[in-house]
Amino acid sequence: MQAGNGLFEAARSEERAALPRLLILASESGQDCLDVDKMLRINSLINDSGSCAEVIRVAPALSAGDATSRSVSTLRRSFAEFSVIRSLLRKISSFDAVFIEYTTGISFLRLVLPAILLAKFFGKKVVLNYRHYAGFARLYDGGPIQNRLFGLCDRVLVLSDFQHHRLERFRLRSGFLPEYLRAAPSEPKKIESLQPKILVAGPIEKISNLNCVLKAYRLVKQKYPRTELVIAGDGTRKRSLMALVNREKIPGVTFRSLRTLDELNELFGEADLFVNCSYLDYLPATMIEAAAHGLPIISTPSVSVLESFCEGESVLFGRHNDHVSLSDKIIELVENPQLVQKLCDHAGRVVENFRWEKVRPGWHSLLSRIAE
Repeated sequence: MQAGNGLFEAARSEERAALPRLLILASESGQDCLDVDKMLRINSLINDSGSCAEVIRVAPALSAGDATSRSVSTLRRSFAEFSVIRSLLRKISSFDAVFIEYTTGISFLRLVLPAILLAKFFGKKVVLNYRHYAGFARLYDGGPIQNRLFGLCDRVLVLSDFQHHRLERFRLRSGFLPEYLRAAPSEPKKIESLQPKILVAGPIEKISNLNCVLKAYRLVKQKYPRTELVIAGDGTRKRSLMALVNREKIPGVTFRSLRTLDELNELFGEADLFVNCSYLDYLPATMIEAAAHGLPIISTPSVSVLESFCEGESVLFGRHNDHVSLSDKIIELVENPQLVQKLCDHAGRVVENFRWEKVRPGWHSLLSRIAE
């Protein structure tokens, strides 16, 4: 597995280098249950080094129905954002660096940018962990003004090595660390045949290309009427996707939110096939965990996935934005139990590279460089 801008490989043998006193801004629940887990692990990593860290919780924006509830939601969100900035202003002098977890639902102009400017005003380092899936196009096409703003950060962390090198072209100090396996069962389940019950888990955004998944699902269901689809996660496209399913009267589709890792593990236990149709280049943590739970995987062939999973060995690849290709791969697995078992066995070995103890040294190396 390649490691992205040297951070991962350079830290294979972790040294007890000094780590900064870190003030973390992170979603309190969020669009992705990875956020909370990651902040806990970084907090523990900092404390284990003899330094200190503190998390300021940020309430993500929630969609609202009518005009009255939208007004109340906007008022509450504005007050919450003001409280976060006030806490940051009160505490920032006691820390060396500010780590900002920028996710969908967090306002860049009202929260992220003020936090960056405050940190630089007080002479503190800034790490921006860019996980705003709804805004990745703006990350690349934001123009000179946005690039100057991101240039204030000492490091902008993105989701893949490809994204890291793309940002480097704009002379931004970027970085990449691979996702990690958050939780895994003691024994992956054995799948001898597919029903199939398909699981898609992650941000419900344009980049996830879930319209393509729905089209593929309808083709599969025509041949195998017992097919089910579970779409787990949240995001800006969730309501429109649910409306599409209702309008088209697509049967067997269930939407679930992801708030805890226990909920995610429960979904893995119920499913027998995992699909990733994203056209953004990154390797989702949920895909790694699907492999750890013993699920066969169908994915689009992004560079990050290709670096770790092998076609026909640990994954089947469908073509980008091609629902017919995706449905063909699903049907191939339904009709070939031996291939299902082969994919599960090989993918189970791949996930060993993503356990926290393998990724932890990369985070240690990154944070120690921030402290320099």
